[in-house]
This record gives sequence, structure tokens and C-alpha cells, in this order.
Amino acid sequence: MLQTFVVMIILFSFSAFSKDLSRDFEKKYESQKRLSEDDLKKMRENEIILIPGILSEVLIESDRNARIDLSFLFNDYFGLQLKHLQNLNLPVKRLSTSSFSVEVTKQNIQREMDRLRLENKKAMFVTHSLGGLVLLDYILSSYPQSLDQILGIVFLQSPFYGAPVADVYLRNPYSFRDFATKIFPYINMSDQTVEYLSIKNRTVFMAQHMDLITKIMTEIPVITVSGIVNGYPSLFRPGAEVIHHGCIGFTERHCLTQQLYDGPYDLSDGMVTVNGSKLPQADFVQIHQVDHGEIVVSVPHSNHNRERMTEVFLKMMLEKVVQH
Repeated sequence: MLQTFVVMIILFSFSAFSKDLSRDFEKKYESQKRLSEDDLKKMRENEIILIPGILSEVLIESDRNARIDLSFLFNDYFGLQLKHLQNLNLPVKRLSTSSFSVEVTKQNIQREMDRLRLENKKAMFVTHSLGGLVLLDYILSSYPQSLDQILGIVFLQSPFYGAPVADVYLRNPYSFRDFATKIFPYINMSDQTVEYLSIKNRTVFMAQHMDLITKIMTEIPVITVSGIVNGYPSLFRPGAEVIHHGCIGFTERHCLTQQLYDGPYDLSDGMVTVNGSKLPQADFVQIHQVDHGEIVVSVPHSNHNRERMTEVFLKMMLEKVVQH
């Protein structure tokens, strides 16, 4: 409970300095706002780098670090965004990431930053989940030089204060951890990555680096994005139920499981709590009826067009770049 209290205090302390851009996003999305020729010209002078999150190796056809390939079911991780941006003749790259080791992902980020420096370009980063955590950690470890090649960042559903699913795994209800560990070699996953994502680890990390994180959020344009399921059909419904009230199969009379999660509770996407995906002094967007998977891959129950969503976020980021 102490770690939950610390998170709430930190978030409350900085919330007054962040802008809720949810309505701006909705207006642009509903009106099918497109990138203008000036926007496209600006983006072509730089580069868009997509950083996938956890288990991307399983969901990307060209990535064979995992023994299992499910990309044919889900249209590739960031696949639709990648193709759409390429069709707009924009320079875009999907970074190779590792669910087994965050250090490998950091090294790949460093290589891209070195390349951009040589090419005198900046990157507009669009990250998802674990990918956003690793990028933030990289920026902190290489500050202030790391900011030189960053035009802006869109953090899609990154669990800055920890992922509840990681804590459920570590608590090992019904021997879940014992079963999952046997699968890890096939999906390029590790216990170290789960520990990295735990609420305890991330809460301590954020508290230790809060001053510098706050400073960085004022120096580069950033938007964080949260998903809110609101009870609509989702592949992540069990996770959403855990984050909502701490158990699976909740009714007013009983739960079908033991208590799995200490909170804070909300109506998030089932993988990342709403406030846990926000950063101090960073503007944010909350999207309703979207879960953790559908924003990056093709899954049943999708309610949003990923290509249009990506254009809107890039347009919003370019507006913030001008303001900076």
C-alpha cells in the first residue's frame, strides 16, 4: 500500500502542470484531420522511429528472436502505422527491440541516435508500452546529449509506475509463474524484464529520477497516451478486471480469485493504469474504448483506425514543436 500512496502523491503533485489534450485529439480524429503538406515537409527533414513494446518479437514477421511467430494473426506490431507512413513517403523505421533484455533495446536506440547525429536529423519517437520505458531510461542515462536528436515523443500506454500484470506474475497465483517461465524461451522473455516492469521497481525508479524527468518534460515536446476500456469487449478483459477491482470474474457478491492487485484501481486498458502511464508536466491524451493491444496490432473488437490515430498524434506533436 505504501508504494501506491507514493505514486498517488507524485502524480497529484505534478498534475496541475500537465494539459489534458483528449478533446483536441478527439476533434482531430473525428474530423479525419490529415497531415498538411507543410507537416509532411517538416517530417521528411527528420525521421519517425517506432519503438515496440514487450513481446514484439512474437508479433513481427521479420523478427525471429522468438521461436513463435504470431504476426500472421495480428498484422505485425506497428505494421499498419509503418505501412501508412511509408505510403506518405515519410522516413520511418521500426526499431528492433528485445523482451529478454532492455539493455539490448537501449543499445539499439543508441545506434539510431548516433546515426541521426551523423545525418544531422532529429527523431519523432512513437513508443508503445515497454518501449517507452526503455527510451525514457536511455534519455535519463545520456542526458543532456540525448535531447539533441529528439524532435518529440509520443508515449503510447507506457507503464512508467509499473505494470500490474508483472506484479500478478511475481506473486505467482495458482502457480502461474511456474507455467509462464516454461514458455519464456519461446517468446524471448525473461524474469529480469518482468522485475523491471514491476510496480515496486518502477515506483522506486521514478522517485529517484523525478527531478530530472520533470526537467526533461519541459525541454522536449511530449504526449503520453492512456487507454480506458470502460467495459467494452476486449482481449484484455481479465487484466482490466484485475486493475478495476483486484480480481477476475468480479460480481457484487463474490470474486472467483484471490486478491491479485493492491491498486490504485481504474477503468484502464487492462495492462497499464491510467495515471501510471502519465509523466509529470507532460501533456496527456486519454482514449476511451481502446485496450493495450489494439493500438498497435490488429485484434478483434478494435474501435479505432490506427493509421488515422497516428497522423493525429504526429500533427499534435508538430504543433507542440512549434510552441517549443
